[in-house]
Amino acid sequence: MTEKKDMECATEMPLVTINIVTRNRRDALKRAIESAYAQTYRPIELVVVDNDSSDGSVEMVERDFPDVKVIRLHRNIGCQPGRNIGMKNSRGKYIFNLDDDGVLEPHATEKMVARFEDEEDVVLVAAAIEPLVPERSHLIRQVRCTTERYIGNFPGGASGIRRSVLDDAGYFPEYVRGHAEADLALRIIDKGYEMVYLPDAIMYHDVSDIERNKNTVAYYGIWHRLETAYRLEPWGRCLINGPWKALMDFVRAVREGSLAGYFRGVFRFLHNLPDILARRKPVSKWATQKVDFLNYNYVTDGQRSRSFRRYPLRRVVWDRLRKRHLLSAPEADAAAVIESSE
Repeated sequence: MTEKKDMECATEMPLVTINIVTRNRRDALKRAIESAYAQTYRPIELVVVDNDSSDGSVEMVERDFPDVKVIRLHRNIGCQPGRNIGMKNSRGKYIFNLDDDGVLEPHATEKMVARFEDEEDVVLVAAAIEPLVPERSHLIRQVRCTTERYIGNFPGGASGIRRSVLDDAGYFPEYVRGHAEADLALRIIDKGYEMVYLPDAIMYHDVSDIERNKNTVAYYGIWHRLETAYRLEPWGRCLINGPWKALMDFVRAVREGSLAGYFRGVFRFLHNLPDILARRKPVSKWATQKVDFLNYNYVTDGQRSRSFRRYPLRRVVWDRLRKRHLLSAPEADAAAVIESSE
């Protein structure tokens, strides 16, 4: 009787799709799927999009997890285009995009759904990211905040999205790698929706070295970062943000020893610039300022986020230069702008 009641209760809950894009990470993928099936939340469906793996990943999934929906691609189209395919072929009201080298804490999906159901205009929930192996924590760019906050960017491989917003704001841009999250976040904010970072929903990240070359990451990162600025941002903003982003990525490339990839990405952007300008669909100035406001201020009050009004550009520059979010966060270790963990 109890089992029947539990099943009836489960059918009343919204379906959640856990969407995983993978390439040549068979062992990590198996661990990610196991963590998905270990979720306390039901009902769920699992979708795996394989970017032409050659290590037996697909065969492992079909053998060990026959209930998983596998979409096998004939070539590697990249992470975010793969996520788009997975989301297009899913049925969930909510979709959790999970990195193939990530592991979900058992209650993560349950907490994410509860947060979605609490506020209808919250269309994206970003999970906290913690290292699966403490010795590799320096490879994770996101510092875990201990308080819920409203955000202007999110980690693509540790986030849940409300399916309905995809029809309104659109899907990820077809970027092979890097900066697609910021592109989608800007369009989501422009539509008047909210995004929330939820510290109690945790994804443990192993940061696999497979398919992760630093020059390749730098190449796609600066190319797509500049493309988003010049395709989506109003002219007054992109003429400032473009050089700013280029400078920040240059500093990172010097620090990480990836200047070859950086300059290759800059040249690729310049080569594609005429096409990028032809496809310009700028969002509002309000949206670009709100993203900056949420990124550079520690906003825990939903009303404060929803009542945001434009403010002078000089304040945006000043917030960036002095890293205002470092001063306004309630915890010293809870002040990082949420970045992609790709």
